[in-house]
Amino acid sequence: MTDIERIRLKINDHLKPEIDKDEGDGETRIFKLTHHHIQDYTVKVNNVEQIENTDYVIDTTNGVITFTTAPADGYSVITQYKYAGFTDTEIQNILDEQGSITNAVIECIKILMFDASRQFDYRIADEEVTPSQIFKNLKEMLELYKSSQTPTIINRINEHYKPTEDLDDDDLTRIDTGLED
Repeated sequence: MTDIERIRLKINDHLKPEIDKDEGDGETRIFKLTHHHIQDYTVKVNNVEQIENTDYVIDTTNGVITFTTAPADGYSVITQYKYAGFTDTEIQNILDEQGSITNAVIECIKILMFDASRQFDYRIADEEVTPSQIFKNLKEMLELYKSSQTPTIINRINEHYKPTEDLDDDDLTRIDTGLED
């Protein structure tokens, strides 16, 4: 398992599938996707797969498709892709800057917390506004890492079901994910 894969596993930043559906109007050439940091994408207009750099260009960092010609009025525009919170390059840069996997994980969590800090949970009957549950979970995760505890699902499972032999994190990762080093 690479260092990038280890970091992704620890911060739960695996690639997630998504399908965005839009409709052409004969004028609009630029379509913003729901997510950014996308990869493994296909773009179809009226069920016909489009050719990248001929029919469209895509900004994978910001999740923006720009068509050469606007899709016709009423034509479906379907983009299927995978996205993650960080690109491999971003994770590698953070790892290089931080010097260790643990410090890189902490930095990634801080970045995710910053993004989540703009999200709030609202209650209709109350005037109370609280930070989002995502922010709270990330804050807890950060504290666990800072105190040198590894907040993985594997460790939480082991709190309830003690293994019969001592296994290290790599053994547990292979058991949980089926991935080899």
